Amino acid sequence: MKDDVIFNKAININCSLIKITGHDAEKFLQGQLTCDMREVTTTQSRLGAYCNHKGRVLATFRIFIWQQAYYLILPQTMSENVIQQLRKYAIFSKVNLEKIEIMHGIGIYGTDAETLLKPYMKHVPTTVDEVAQTADLVMIRVPDELPRFEIYTNQETAARLLEELGKHAQTKNANTWQLLNIRAGIATVYPATSEQFTPHMLNLHTVNAVSFTKGCYVGQEVIARTHYLGKSKRTLQYLVIHSVNALKPGDKLLDDNQQDIGIIVNAVRTGQEKQELLAVTSISPA
Repeated sequence: MKDDVIFNKAININCSLIKITGHDAEKFLQGQLTCDMREVTTTQSRLGAYCNHKGRVLATFRIFIWQQAYYLILPQTMSENVIQQLRKYAIFSKVNLEKIEIMHGIGIYGTDAETLLKPYMKHVPTTVDEVAQTADLVMIRVPDELPRFEIYTNQETAARLLEELGKHAQTKNANTWQLLNIRAGIATVYPATSEQFTPHMLNLHTVNAVSFTKGCYVGQEVIARTHYLGKSKRTLQYLVIHSVNALKPGDKLLDDNQQDIGIIVNAVRTGQEKQELLAVTSISPA
């Protein structure tokens, strides 16, 4: 267990939300995204990816339902491109897409996270991807060694929760949440790495973010072929690197001989000369 995750922490998550509504919303998203929309309910969320026709990941996200609408959670720098791509296909369906500015995300994790959240939710989610919701907020349990939750609500409620939770938990910045995702092996695609990786390279099939039984969706043929033939030669790896240079998504990962051995997906500095990261690298021979 990492020394710096044993305390309760409350975090303002830096994210963007895309709202999808309409009679054909589920059918439309089922034909666009890698996750099975039949598994996304008022009590279950899913990680997923939006790919191009070559099976390369345009963006990664988490999706949930709240008040009869679907919400995609993704980095702010990715939302405009994703909504533009989705709109190209939405014109053929009864679907509405909009970027939501009024909802905010906060995160809390630690040994007492469940206890701290009980005053706000009758049932605090107990399993990964589980959702609990009220008229004011959505609470999702996300992967981690310790209890970890994302909460989405309006700006006023988010500010109040951060203030109240901050009385019992240390307040941290969004980089802390990104670090927890890195340690949990959850890859996030940014503009610098968009369309560079297949879902298998990001290990998305291991976190229930890809369905191989749902039927056709954009890039499905390539993704399924890669899966069943085992042709992916690169995979996501968690690494700790000692370097004074700030690493960022899209940078090449070099070995001691300055040979290119992979691409950095996500990285966070955790010391003056220490950075933790996820990188797509060649699979080592057995």
